[in-house]
Amino acid sequence: MFIGHYAPAFVAAALIGASSGSKILGARRPAVLAIMMAAAQLVDIFFFALVIGGAENMRIIEGISASNNMDFYHMPYTHSLLGNAIFALIFAIIIQILYKHRRLSILAGCVVLSHWFIDWLVHIPDLTMMGSAPKFGLGLWNYPMIARLLETTFIGISILFYFAARHKKMARRPFWVLVMVLIMLQSFDWFAPAPTQMSLRLPMMALFAYIVVILLSFWNDRAKHK
Repeated sequence: MFIGHYAPAFVAAALIGASSGSKILGARRPAVLAIMMAAAQLVDIFFFALVIGGAENMRIIEGISASNNMDFYHMPYTHSLLGNAIFALIFAIIIQILYKHRRLSILAGCVVLSHWFIDWLVHIPDLTMMGSAPKFGLGLWNYPMIARLLETTFIGISILFYFAARHKKMARRPFWVLVMVLIMLQSFDWFAPAPTQMSLRLPMMALFAYIVVILLSFWNDRAKHK
């Protein structure tokens, strides 16, 4: 999944906004949605960074699944359940240190941890528990219509939930710009020609997309009506 990973981020951001109100963190107000959007893709951000550095690896094998040609054959640090949990714990601790807000830090950690379980739904078996075999994955990528329907449902419900919870305290244009960019990025992921060979361009494009989403989320947070 791509934008499906952002569903827990929208839900968590809505829950923080609805429960904390103006009391959250006093003078140091966090960009809650941006934090959650970063949390949602934290392990993929590190994965593609580690691919560039050579510590984790992917390759292109045409036909490896019905949805894409990407073989994530070596990602023991970011996409093992243990590794994902460590990332979640570290991220939660960092948020707690920065903002001293337990609910924010716990929800941020949960959003990081959600990544493995959402990946499990669609990945062919390439996820691990502790970095080595056996490998897990329900494999819905081999059923593209089901995978796309699931992803669309996840993100659609979460966006509506966030909007319903925050619409009186948000600037509409930044929010809908963010939504439109997510739709455009997902459309590119689904319908652009599949890569036929591995190159540095693939991880760089992924990192660029994640950064754009975080920046637009930050704009959304800072543009909220007082």
